[in-house]
Amino acid sequence: PKAGLDLRTRATAMKGGKAGAAVKPGSLKESPLWLNVSTDKMPAAGEKLTDAEKAVIRAWILAGAPGEGVAATA
Repeated sequence: PKAGLDLRTRATAMKGGKAGAAVKPGSLKESPLWLNVSTDKMPAAGEKLTDAEKAVIRAWILAGAPGEGVAATA
């Protein structure tokens, strides 16, 4: 993964990469993942995410970034 960032699981997204955590649960402004996805800086290669895909990531962060099998509270 680029810069040591692995987004395959919630745990590794919370751990982040060399620059720190990729997600701050509940905060878009403090979530580098959202800041990069929303401005089309991520993914760096290949097709950009659709608006629907971005909406899923946005909702997940705002809901507190629940893990697998955990219901979102938002």
